[in-house]
Amino acid sequence: MNHNGIALASDSAVTIQTKNGKKIYNTGNKLFMLSKYEPIGIMIYGRAKFMGVPWEIIIKLFREKVLSYEKFSTLEEYAEKFISFLIDDDMIIPLKKQQESFLLDIESYLRMINTKIEKNVKEKMGNSKQIEESKIKRISEDVIDEYNNGWQKRKLIGNISKEGKNRLIKDFEEKIFGKINEVFERLPISEEYNNKLLNLSINIYLKINSKPESSGIVIAGYGEEEIFPSLVAYTIYSKVNKILKYNKEKNTKISFDIIASISPFAQSEMVHTFIEGIDKDQKLIIDNYLRQMFLVDYPERICDKFNGIGKDNIKDLRLLGKLLIDEFNEKMELYRDEKHVTKVSNSVSFLPKDELAEMAESLVQLTSFKRRVSMDDETVGGPIDVAIITKGDGFIWMKRKHYFSKEYNRHFFENYFTKKGEE
Repeated sequence: MNHNGIALASDSAVTIQTKNGKKIYNTGNKLFMLSKYEPIGIMIYGRAKFMGVPWEIIIKLFREKVLSYEKFSTLEEYAEKFISFLIDDDMIIPLKKQQESFLLDIESYLRMINTKIEKNVKEKMGNSKQIEESKIKRISEDVIDEYNNGWQKRKLIGNISKEGKNRLIKDFEEKIFGKINEVFERLPISEEYNNKLLNLSINIYLKINSKPESSGIVIAGYGEEEIFPSLVAYTIYSKVNKILKYNKEKNTKISFDIIASISPFAQSEMVHTFIEGIDKDQKLIIDNYLRQMFLVDYPERICDKFNGIGKDNIKDLRLLGKLLIDEFNEKMELYRDEKHVTKVSNSVSFLPKDELAEMAESLVQLTSFKRRVSMDDETVGGPIDVAIITKGDGFIWMKRKHYFSKEYNRHFFENYFTKKGEE
């Protein structure tokens, strides 16, 4: 993004997980006009479906049922309307489907806990075929405490209130206890630990986790009263009883102070390397190596080498090592900013509209090329869709694939901007 507009680019690779492994299709659509009439676009990444419904269907239903000719003052209002549509509209994901999915996730996690308990019991039994019930009870409680404490430490999803949590407990307490009794029927679980399992089950939904079953949504463009572009990005997980599990990840606005921005999503390692001049993983490995060297190896070797320095000096040497590492990282950060980040940002700030689009496409192509020449799965690939959004011209496709021939489907383009019920 810069003062001239915003360029969006997306590949077409969609990964389907099957029983026999992964299947990759290079025909997916991930970039869309959010409104037919206003300068707003939307991209998706991660899962191509929301609880079994393709995002493309949801986006086009929102466009038809909510937006139509309506316009809003800011881009954030468009984003909030989209989130509200996901929350309020139960036609997309029927209530029964929401509840089944919610309880299935909980049951799956409870069974994983039960498997861990059974494994620990077998290890405790060893070669003997018997074990006291009190020991099984203690093992069960230790495992439940381990998982429960882990979930207690995780951050709450930002949009879920205390009232929402209480409503979930009220709506599903009886059914969750039913699942707990079903999964742990052979184990001596006390009422106290049944309640811990209930709390854990609710936290599975309420808290941020690393589950891959999530979609990224990026909404970008202009509100009616905005002269510079902006974007809002969300991670969206699932929905139950009008409680949507999602997290706002990014809100970037071009202004008089922020004159350019590059925002990579999904598989972004090559973009980060392009911008910063170093791979993120390599940067982490260097930091870990330095910490091992200056906080562990070097102090111990110094003490072993010089008789005058005792083990009680290790703490001081480690403190000095930490200061040196922090100084090194600070200098490297300044170097990256000066030699790479600032130069790229300054270049982006001056790019005209067509070159913004070319740059966005090139960064996606760079990631795709890296996947193709390495041993990694080619999860980025296929045709690249590219669009430019500007205040004056609106949403303009620079490159777009179609699954049908334009020649045989003139009616599609003739009727595209015709409102239903009009001729």
